[in-house]
Amino acid sequence: MTYKFQVTQQEFEFIFQARNILLVRYAIQEVECQQCKKEHPCNYNPKDVYAKVSILNTNYSTRVPVDTMVSNITNLATNKGLDKLLLEGDLSIITNIAYATSKRDNFSFATKYCALLVPDKYPIYDNLVWKFFCHLNKLGFFDKATKKKFTNVNKNGSKAYNNYVDIYNEFIDKSGMRPFFQSYRKVDEYIWG
Repeated sequence: MTYKFQVTQQEFEFIFQARNILLVRYAIQEVECQQCKKEHPCNYNPKDVYAKVSILNTNYSTRVPVDTMVSNITNLATNKGLDKLLLEGDLSIITNIAYATSKRDNFSFATKYCALLVPDKYPIYDNLVWKFFCHLNKLGFFDKATKKKFTNVNKNGSKAYNNYVDIYNEFIDKSGMRPFFQSYRKVDEYIWG
């Protein structure tokens, strides 16, 4: 059984606007994050990184060890060319941010940090979105090859995020959103709406 889920651009815009009205707190948080990104663009400057990590930590309750994460990100920027990797859409950077300095799983935070900086290349791993995808999967929305990727997403490592991105992209394509796709962040906000 194949489940169809189609989204028109009109519906997308309507849900997106309704979300901004009904979930105003999230809309305000998004504006705050974008303002912080604009005011603190550097990833090699600890003060700039601290501001971005702190606002994500506060707005999304990520509970990351802020000082450790700031050190990790500035080291990645200085030693591995984080900015270049982000612009290229290198998905391995998620693992580098999430697991490099802590035994604690900072996977969700890493996706939020990268999505803040380059929202058209990095979708946020979010529990609500993930549950939505799992529900669609149970209904038969995703292809057979993609169904197999669901079991790997909850495991650590870059393969997990690569699979998540593949699932996200199939959702965008099969739902009809690709022609008006602006960023993963907008799709995420639509799903939340």
